[in-house]
Amino acid sequence: MLTDPEALLVDFREAADKAGIEGWPCPVRIETLPAPHERPSLPPDEAAVYAFTLSAAGHSAPCGPGTVLMVGKARANKEQRFQHAHYDGTDDPSTLAGCLLAHRILWPWLGISGLDEATVGEWILTSLDRIHFFIPAGHPHVRDALAAYVRGTAGSVFHRSFASGGIRTHLRATYHQAVPGFWT
Repeated sequence: MLTDPEALLVDFREAADKAGIEGWPCPVRIETLPAPHERPSLPPDEAAVYAFTLSAAGHSAPCGPGTVLMVGKARANKEQRFQHAHYDGTDDPSTLAGCLLAHRILWPWLGISGLDEATVGEWILTSLDRIHFFIPAGHPHVRDALAAYVRGTAGSVFHRSFASGGIRTHLRATYHQAVPGFWT
Protein backbone atom coordinates (compact mmCIF):
# COMPACT_ATOMS: atom_id res chain seq x y z
CA MET A 1 0.00 0.00 0.00
CA LEU A 2 1.14 3.49 -0.78
CA THR A 3 -1.13 6.04 0.84
CA ASP A 4 1.42 8.51 2.22
CA PRO A 5 4.25 9.25 -0.22
CA GLU A 6 5.69 11.94 2.08
CA ALA A 7 6.12 9.43 4.93
CA LEU A 8 7.66 6.92 2.54
CA LEU A 9 10.18 9.54 1.40
CA VAL A 10 11.08 10.41 5.00
CA ASP A 11 11.77 6.72 5.65
CA PHE A 12 13.75 6.41 2.40
CA ARG A 13 15.94 9.40 3.35
CA GLU A 14 16.88 7.72 6.62
CA ALA A 15 17.54 4.38 4.91
CA ALA A 16 19.59 6.01 2.13
CA ASP A 17 21.72 7.86 4.71
CA LYS A 18 22.47 4.58 6.52
CA ALA A 19 23.10 2.65 3.28
CA GLY A 20 25.49 5.22 1.84
CA ILE A 21 23.79 5.33 -1.56
CA GLU A 22 26.06 6.90 -4.17
CA GLY A 23 24.78 10.37 -5.09
CA TRP A 24 22.79 10.72 -1.87
CA PRO A 25 21.74 13.14 -0.51
CA CYS A 26 20.04 14.95 -3.35
CA PRO A 27 16.69 16.70 -3.69
CA VAL A 28 13.64 14.50 -4.29
CA ARG A 29 10.26 16.03 -4.95
CA ILE A 30 6.88 14.33 -4.96
CA GLU A 31 3.95 14.82 -7.29
CA THR A 32 0.62 12.99 -6.99
CA LEU A 33 -1.79 12.81 -9.91
CA PRO A 34 -5.14 11.60 -8.56
CA ALA A 35 -7.53 9.71 -10.81
CA PRO A 36 -8.65 10.69 -13.29
CA HIS A 37 -5.28 11.86 -14.50
CA GLU A 38 -3.70 12.79 -17.82
CA ARG A 39 -0.58 11.19 -19.24
CA PRO A 40 2.19 13.14 -17.51
CA SER A 41 5.32 14.68 -18.95
CA LEU A 42 8.76 13.99 -17.53
CA PRO A 43 10.29 17.31 -16.49
CA PRO A 44 13.53 18.15 -18.31
CA ASP A 45 16.72 17.03 -16.57
CA GLU A 46 14.87 14.96 -13.98
CA ALA A 47 14.65 11.21 -13.56
CA ALA A 48 11.65 9.64 -11.87
CA VAL A 49 10.37 6.76 -9.84
CA TYR A 50 6.64 6.37 -10.32
CA ALA A 51 3.90 4.21 -8.87
CA PHE A 52 0.43 3.41 -10.12
CA THR A 53 -1.94 2.93 -7.16
CA LEU A 54 -5.63 2.10 -7.00
CA SER A 55 -7.57 5.28 -6.39
CA ALA A 56 -10.01 5.63 -3.52
CA ALA A 57 -12.24 7.76 -5.75
CA GLY A 58 -15.26 5.73 -6.78
CA HIS A 59 -13.73 2.29 -6.24
CA SER A 60 -14.49 -0.46 -3.80
CA ALA A 61 -12.15 -3.17 -5.05
CA PRO A 62 -11.30 -5.94 -2.59
CA CYS A 63 -7.60 -5.03 -2.75
CA GLY A 64 -8.33 -1.56 -1.37
CA PRO A 65 -7.24 1.96 -2.24
CA GLY A 66 -3.51 2.58 -2.29
CA THR A 67 -2.73 -0.88 -3.64
CA VAL A 68 0.38 -0.48 -5.79
CA LEU A 69 -0.05 -2.08 -9.19
CA MET A 70 3.35 -1.19 -10.60
CA VAL A 71 6.46 0.77 -9.72
CA GLY A 72 8.63 2.03 -12.55
CA LYS A 73 11.55 4.30 -13.15
CA ALA A 74 12.55 6.62 -15.95
CA ARG A 75 15.95 8.03 -16.78
CA ALA A 76 16.21 11.78 -17.22
CA ASN A 77 15.01 13.00 -20.61
CA LYS A 78 13.47 9.58 -21.51
CA GLU A 79 9.86 10.60 -22.05
CA GLN A 80 8.38 7.62 -23.95
CA ARG A 81 8.09 5.02 -21.19
CA PHE A 82 7.19 7.63 -18.57
CA GLN A 83 4.41 9.30 -20.54
CA HIS A 84 3.02 6.74 -22.97
CA ALA A 85 4.07 3.11 -22.78
CA HIS A 86 2.18 1.95 -19.67
CA TYR A 87 -1.20 2.99 -21.10
CA ASP A 88 -0.93 1.08 -24.41
CA GLY A 89 -2.21 -2.49 -24.28
CA THR A 90 -0.70 -3.55 -27.58
CA ASP A 91 2.89 -2.35 -27.27
CA ASP A 92 4.85 -4.17 -24.57
CA PRO A 93 3.82 -6.97 -22.21
CA SER A 94 6.07 -5.50 -19.50
CA THR A 95 3.98 -2.34 -19.24
CA LEU A 96 1.14 -1.91 -16.76
CA ALA A 97 -1.43 -2.21 -19.55
CA GLY A 98 0.22 -5.38 -20.81
CA CYS A 99 0.29 -6.88 -17.31
CA LEU A 100 -3.35 -6.05 -16.69
CA LEU A 101 -4.38 -7.72 -19.94
CA ALA A 102 -2.18 -10.76 -19.31
CA HIS A 103 -3.34 -11.44 -15.74
CA ARG A 104 -7.13 -11.62 -15.83
CA ILE A 105 -7.05 -13.76 -12.69
CA LEU A 106 -6.51 -10.56 -10.68
CA TRP A 107 -9.34 -8.55 -12.22
CA PRO A 108 -11.99 -9.30 -9.55
CA TRP A 109 -9.51 -8.44 -6.78
CA LEU A 110 -8.66 -5.16 -8.57
CA GLY A 111 -12.34 -4.36 -9.21
CA ILE A 112 -12.08 -4.81 -12.98
CA SER A 113 -15.09 -6.22 -14.79
CA GLY A 114 -13.53 -6.25 -18.25
CA LEU A 115 -10.67 -4.76 -20.25
CA ASP A 116 -9.20 -5.05 -23.72
CA GLU A 117 -6.50 -3.31 -25.76
CA ALA A 118 -8.88 -0.47 -26.59
CA THR A 119 -10.06 0.21 -23.01
CA VAL A 120 -7.11 -0.59 -20.74
CA GLY A 121 -5.48 2.84 -21.10
CA GLU A 122 -8.67 4.66 -20.20
CA TRP A 123 -9.16 2.37 -17.17
CA ILE A 124 -5.65 3.25 -15.95
CA LEU A 125 -6.29 6.98 -16.39
CA THR A 126 -9.65 6.91 -14.59
CA SER A 127 -9.03 4.28 -11.90
CA LEU A 128 -5.45 4.77 -10.78
CA ASP A 129 -3.56 7.52 -9.01
CA ARG A 130 -0.03 8.09 -10.18
CA ILE A 131 2.69 9.10 -7.72
CA HIS A 132 6.01 10.51 -8.92
CA PHE A 133 9.28 10.92 -7.08
CA PHE A 134 11.48 13.23 -9.17
CA ILE A 135 15.26 13.07 -8.83
CA PRO A 136 17.77 15.37 -10.55
CA ALA A 137 19.59 13.93 -13.57
CA GLY A 138 22.95 12.42 -12.70
CA HIS A 139 21.74 10.41 -9.68
CA PRO A 140 21.01 6.95 -11.16
CA HIS A 141 21.94 5.10 -7.96
CA VAL A 142 19.46 7.17 -5.98
CA ARG A 143 16.76 6.53 -8.61
CA ASP A 144 17.41 2.78 -8.55
CA ALA A 145 17.54 2.62 -4.74
CA LEU A 146 14.31 4.61 -4.43
CA ALA A 147 12.54 2.33 -6.94
CA ALA A 148 13.65 -0.73 -4.97
CA TYR A 149 12.62 0.92 -1.71
CA VAL A 150 9.15 1.85 -2.97
CA ARG A 151 8.62 -1.62 -4.43
CA GLY A 152 9.91 -3.33 -1.30
CA THR A 153 8.08 -1.27 1.31
CA ALA A 154 4.82 -0.51 -0.50
CA GLY A 155 4.64 -3.73 -2.52
CA SER A 156 3.72 -4.06 -6.17
CA VAL A 157 1.21 -6.36 -7.84
CA PHE A 158 3.21 -6.42 -11.06
CA HIS A 159 6.94 -6.09 -11.67
CA ARG A 160 7.80 -5.14 -15.23
CA SER A 161 11.06 -7.10 -15.44
CA PHE A 162 9.26 -10.39 -15.05
CA ALA A 163 5.92 -9.52 -16.60
CA SER A 164 6.10 -12.10 -19.32
CA GLY A 165 7.69 -15.44 -20.04
CA GLY A 166 9.31 -13.90 -23.12
CA ILE A 167 11.31 -11.54 -20.96
CA ARG A 168 12.46 -14.38 -18.69
CA THR A 169 13.43 -16.40 -21.76
CA HIS A 170 15.42 -13.45 -23.10
CA LEU A 171 17.18 -13.01 -19.75
CA ARG A 172 18.05 -16.70 -19.61
CA ALA A 173 19.49 -16.57 -23.12
CA THR A 174 21.44 -13.40 -22.35
CA TYR A 175 22.94 -14.55 -19.05
CA HIS A 176 23.37 -18.25 -19.81
CA GLN A 177 26.53 -17.61 -21.79
CA ALA A 178 27.93 -15.14 -19.26
CA VAL A 179 27.22 -17.19 -16.15
CA PRO A 180 26.83 -20.94 -16.88
CA GLY A 181 24.39 -22.58 -14.49
CA PHE A 182 22.92 -19.26 -13.31
CA TRP A 183 19.31 -20.15 -14.25
CA THR A 184 19.39 -23.81 -13.28
